[in-house]
Amino acid sequence: MSVSLWTRILVGTVLIGWAVLSYGLVRGAMEDVLPDAGDVLADIVMTMLLMVPMLFLTPLWFLSCLSRHTHARKRKSRGDCCECGHTLGVGFDQPCPECGSDQRLKPIETRRLVVSCLVIWLCAGLVGSGITETIARMDEKSFIHAHEHGMFHPKSRSRAWPLWGSLKWDEATRSAKGSFLEGRSSFLDFSTGL
Repeated sequence: MSVSLWTRILVGTVLIGWAVLSYGLVRGAMEDVLPDAGDVLADIVMTMLLMVPMLFLTPLWFLSCLSRHTHARKRKSRGDCCECGHTLGVGFDQPCPECGSDQRLKPIETRRLVVSCLVIWLCAGLVGSGITETIARMDEKSFIHAHEHGMFHPKSRSRAWPLWGSLKWDEATRSAKGSFLEGRSSFLDFSTGL
């Protein structure tokens, strides 16, 4: 596997991971159980706001392309072939006699690069949000199912990872309710004395 592919896998994994954690935090903070589409959309918007710092990571997706372009420009300025490095002479604009590659360098389109970074960022945010929403719905449905069918289940428990908070069963309304940061230790909890 090439370095370019590994870089893209790493960047994609970090972006999706950040989105999963961000959506888990937002979804837990909203304290909704089985929210409707409008609430899910609001959660996604807040997740994308938490992902803004990750925009600075997206240019790494194109690192190998940018590096290849820089090396080709240096070779051309020395009078070498942009691809294979064969000596051609300064100002040579014909195809390379060694490898046949075109010697005219196309400039990097900044606008296209920025749009591509935004698309990658947005897709990672949506994929991460979708993964976490699926986990949340499965967790909430199993909690509700256990209580509706009288299975042995505690009245309150922590949400499934990566969600923050806990789920509580309200016997009076026969419904589940969410609670933020309750039932899960966090770095915000200073009462433990650690």
